[in-house]
Amino acid sequence: NSAGLSYEILVDTATEWTASTEAAWVTVTPNPGRGQILALVTVQRNDTGQTREATISIGSATHRVTQSPGAVDLLAFGNQASAG
Repeated sequence: NSAGLSYEILVDTATEWTASTEAAWVTVTPNPGRGQILALVTVQRNDTGQTREATISIGSATHRVTQSPGAVDLLAFGNQASAG
């Protein structure tokens, strides 16, 4: 997909949570959520010419995304994700 890539993160908590990130090129849906749910992380294509990183906070947990220049592909590993 030339617009970017999406992948899921399992969120499992009894309380309501919200997701936040400082990066405008990453979105999380649904936001907020509650209970056990698959949150969809969408990362836009990186046309900046530089590697970029973002941290997503979901409740009290964090998830890191690293994306190489020109990358759409993304590999997710537990609480980390990298693209290259």
